[in-house]
Amino acid sequence: MRQNSSYRYRILLQDRQIGPFDRRTIVGMRVKKLLENHVVVLRSDGLQMTVETLLADRFEMADAVSSREQAESAPASGIWPTFLVDFGGGLRPGALGFNGRGELRYQGDLLRLTGRRKSGFFGSNEERVKISIAHIASAVPAHVQASVQSNGQSRAQLKMVFKPGAPAELGTEPILIGFEDSGSVQELMELLGMA
Repeated sequence: MRQNSSYRYRILLQDRQIGPFDRRTIVGMRVKKLLENHVVVLRSDGLQMTVETLLADRFEMADAVSSREQAESAPASGIWPTFLVDFGGGLRPGALGFNGRGELRYQGDLLRLTGRRKSGFFGSNEERVKISIAHIASAVPAHVQASVQSNGQSRAQLKMVFKPGAPAELGTEPILIGFEDSGSVQELMELLGMA
């Protein structure tokens, strides 16, 4: 990867330019569905590309040291990258005791997971779990077969394994978290430095 500072980007909408933004902000806008893949961005050196090309080109990112320094402070936009996830579950609890849909937010040196956990016989409560990135041994994509629960569509999942000595609430078994698409899994892995 490049050793110099990261590029800045302007979004081209009709006859206007919006920005400049860093790559991570553009990615966050795409994850939140504020930008479509076909939208054109203009890099600070004059190169034009689509958002899809920017996301696919891993060399558009800054070097790992620069990325880690940026990751430890809030992004300029004030919006941390957030992913809609499926913890699984049903009759038995899914990943980390959560059931169904939830949210995973990358916050520099930790991940914050928000979802519903069973409470009592029929009830459930919204709860949050923070996972220090230092406790994650590995995070790899895991694609699963189509199922009735996912409306017949194959789903992208992330398999996360924790290091020995991680807090007891994380457990000792690997966890699987479902994402909307493989692009979201890849983006989170890049943020974690495990791509």
